[in-house]
Amino acid sequence: MLWMLKLAVRFLDLRRGGPARFTAVLGVLGIAAAVAGVIVTSAVTRGFHSALTEKLLASTPHINVFRHDGNHIADGTDIRQKLSELKEVEEVSGSASVQTVIVGNENRAFAVLTSADSDERSGVRIGRELADRIGVKSGDWAEMLVFAEGDSPRKTRIFITEVIDSGIYDVDSVTVNASAAEFAAITASETFIPYELRLKLKDPMISETLAEGIREMLGKEFRVLGWQEANRPVLSALDLESKAAFLIFLFVGIIAAANIAAAILLLVAERRADIAVLRSCGMRTRNVAVIFLFQAMIVGSLGAFLGIILGFGICFVLNDLWTINVPGEIYLVSEFALLPMWTDIVFLLPAVILLSAVAGLYPALAAARIKPIEDLNNR
Repeated sequence: MLWMLKLAVRFLDLRRGGPARFTAVLGVLGIAAAVAGVIVTSAVTRGFHSALTEKLLASTPHINVFRHDGNHIADGTDIRQKLSELKEVEEVSGSASVQTVIVGNENRAFAVLTSADSDERSGVRIGRELADRIGVKSGDWAEMLVFAEGDSPRKTRIFITEVIDSGIYDVDSVTVNASAAEFAAITASETFIPYELRLKLKDPMISETLAEGIREMLGKEFRVLGWQEANRPVLSALDLESKAAFLIFLFVGIIAAANIAAAILLLVAERRADIAVLRSCGMRTRNVAVIFLFQAMIVGSLGAFLGIILGFGICFVLNDLWTINVPGEIYLVSEFALLPMWTDIVFLLPAVILLSAVAGLYPALAAARIKPIEDLNNR
């Protein structure tokens, strides 16, 4: 087997000129481009997904529990006790929200005033995007028009104690957070009354499974919504973009494999006399086919290794030089870093070698069909 590999390398000899070598070089570059593209695309998708998940888990509850009719949870104490006893749950807090219009120094905007009884911070906090839009900062006063259900709009003044930045545009552009006492005062309520329960889990990735169990426990009166289900459109769109990019680079790899097949066919044509001599010396048909099959796999492997170096190099250079910035109002996350993983090689290298072997199958069979006596007579 080793001698056939050496002979394949000798026949290939990319340092020599000719159309076969030029086509083989194109095949190497095509495979390298496809492999590098898959690595970079996977790193971009993985980095974006990681940043988005981190921001979502930091700024949104893992599971929301609320009534279908929209009323407050009157028996919240008993329900909270049941939920707190679940071993997967780390914390349960009551939350409420109300739609408002906030008027700043420069503009006015729609906002959602929220509060949670587990939040021990005092004062009123406003998202950075919303603060920039209405022209306020920490220490400023603003007016708020509160739309409580069944009541006339109520106008009140609020003192902004902090401008917060969650990193998620949709949250920072509409959210105003207040302590439970401040929320009750702004909405003219005697006490803070939660309209939903927010669960923080020990393992956020089990939110869908646990949410299904909580639905069965609480009954049809309540709706239970996990963070994965709530953000499914965004996560599904991200997976779809990743698959589309993978298909594009797969087509690039197939085109590169076609170049490899053409290169090996040209090599077979160039080496017809050598093949005839080897056949006349007793070389088996199978061995001739294996030699040219090895050549296709060598070309593919060279492209794969070059693509791996190129792909990881691009990722490391981009991460060292700058952080990728994207429009937060479109992609929710405004910046993220690429996350390449060496495990990608485990998938890419065998896939490229297999693709190259398939590309070299026809040229190898063509070489095996060369008859030694006829070719020697033709010379």
